Amino acid sequence: MMPPGFVIFFPLHFIAFQIVAYGLSEANQYEVGNLTWVMFYYWQYCTYKADNEELVNKFYPLLKRCIAYYSHILYKREDGKYHLPLTASPEYKAAEDCNYDLSLLRWGLKTLSDINEKFCLNDPMQTHWQEVAQNLTDYPLDREQGYMIGRNVRLKSSHRHFSHLLMIYPLHLIHWEQEENRGVILRSLNHWIGMKGALQGYSYTGSSSIYAMMGEGEQAIHAINRLLNGYIQPNTLYKETGPVIETPLSAVTSLQEIYLQSWGGKIRIFPAVPNSWKNVSFINLRAEGGFLVSGIRKNELTVWVQIETAAEAKCIVQTGMNLKKVKISSLNTSKKPEYTIVNEEKGVIEINMRKNEIVCLSDVSFPTIAPPYYTLHPETERNFFGSQRHKGLTEMKKKKE
Repeated sequence: MMPPGFVIFFPLHFIAFQIVAYGLSEANQYEVGNLTWVMFYYWQYCTYKADNEELVNKFYPLLKRCIAYYSHILYKREDGKYHLPLTASPEYKAAEDCNYDLSLLRWGLKTLSDINEKFCLNDPMQTHWQEVAQNLTDYPLDREQGYMIGRNVRLKSSHRHFSHLLMIYPLHLIHWEQEENRGVILRSLNHWIGMKGALQGYSYTGSSSIYAMMGEGEQAIHAINRLLNGYIQPNTLYKETGPVIETPLSAVTSLQEIYLQSWGGKIRIFPAVPNSWKNVSFINLRAEGGFLVSGIRKNELTVWVQIETAAEAKCIVQTGMNLKKVKISSLNTSKKPEYTIVNEEKGVIEINMRKNEIVCLSDVSFPTIAPPYYTLHPETERNFFGSQRHKGLTEMKKKKE
């Protein structure tokens, strides 16, 4: 039974609504989840800023309205599960139980419940959110091809978007650290990216981020290079039918996720650096919780990590370091950092950070390293303003002449 506020009392209105929605769905224009997808990035904005006031007072009420809309169109079938009517998977095809919408709905329900519990809001909708989340139908799945577009609708042709895979990336509801889900992730990725024809630059940034989540650094970089070599113009800009900006912005995110990932309440240092990158460093990349993180990797080993916070907070970080050889110190306080080793094998540590504290983890077997520095790429890899590609195109033109 729907809670108060979600019961539709006027059958004629409901019928009219269904007619309009069905018409839009048939034209593949009934994209219910678009605002909820935007809300995911608004949530990231709040969490990376560690702005709890905006999260609770602005983000939370708006997300409630997004999920309330889903509650109006959900219905139960004989299996006792909640299902979605015909909705559009962006730029592909409409389907019932569309994975695009199921992913966003699941993320929205979980996020609302988490915020309500964390900040003790005592929201009366909590029971409803939990009941829907527990009884929401599974993602439509094909044993060989992985996640489908929706119920009875498979991905049968090349598609530039990974909107049917949002549960994998960027929502991380299904992820590589869940060993039982590795097979379906790999099948879904291979089936989608393996069909050529309609792939665009955005396809390669999406696949790069999924490879990075899997820890496949070489594959992640290969996908980025496909974008750079096949789609980015000599002046470093990007276009499809016209100039677009979302692909370059997505590419920047994909590159950063090779160095640093932050999801599921854990920060991951150098999670997908390819073996060909022997020496790597980054300075002050921001992570969920508002942490500023820096790291240095030498000879394929992480040897130095620095974490800075503006507020008192718990920080769980996967360093990949041998914690038996790591010195943990506070750079700006006389007190020793408070920490607990969570997983020694993977170098996972939980640090209870004080306000404005800077914590350093350094490998004692390496010479003392000064505060973070940049590792420059070899000159042969530098490509300022597309100069290398422009030079290559000029030489090709000369040969043709």
